[in-house]
Amino acid sequence: MKTIARLSYMTWDAVFLCFDVKEKMGMFKVLLWWEQATNQGFYRDTPPLVYLLGMKKDLRLECSFEDHRRAMRGGSSFGSPSCCVNPSDADWHAKRIGAERYLECSALSGEGVESLFEEVGRKAVRRATGYVEGGLQEKKAARRKLVLG
Repeated sequence: MKTIARLSYMTWDAVFLCFDVKEKMGMFKVLLWWEQATNQGFYRDTPPLVYLLGMKKDLRLECSFEDHRRAMRGGSSFGSPSCCVNPSDADWHAKRIGAERYLECSALSGEGVESLFEEVGRKAVRRATGYVEGGLQEKKAARRKLVLG
């Protein structure tokens, strides 16, 4: 059974579309995979919370490409480096695919990791229990298993 077909039989509360921020093509590959997965029926009922997640944020400043170093110094006429993912571009792509939003984190420094899981956990629990600001929605008959990772 193909990966997407196997995954479509599971109930997902949240999906992280992860890529290395130093590899712009990695972001495009994960976006293409997600578009193909959703077109092939990745989720059957309620779409999961989707987050586009740039990882290894701490390594962005270590890039060796000259256009990146120029862009980081503010001297590039092209605006953004060709090697790394520009956060504003990733924000745009996250909106385009219907993701909750784009976030970045670093496992090495820990930056953004705790806030990521707090936000996603809070939203997933609220959604699973039917909680909305100002009251409760009707609970769904079937309880869904909370899957965060």
